[in-house]
Amino acid sequence: MRDGIGLHHPGKEAYEKLTQVLDLIWEATDSQRALLKMERDLAVLPGKMKDIFRAQMLIRNAIKLLVS
Repeated sequence: MRDGIGLHHPGKEAYEKLTQVLDLIWEATDSQRALLKMERDLAVLPGKMKDIFRAQMLIRNAIKLLVS
């Protein structure tokens, strides 16, 4: 982690960019939320919706890791 080599914390800028991406994704509508609750297995969700929901989950996990 010295001399800019190796793993290091990306800093506040990375957190801000990830939260901006979440803002662009928005939140699921009521009908989408209902579908997500009914279809707990992501494999059966419609393709694009599944991809967006998975990306949103991964970004939230990344933010949690950055702030912990």
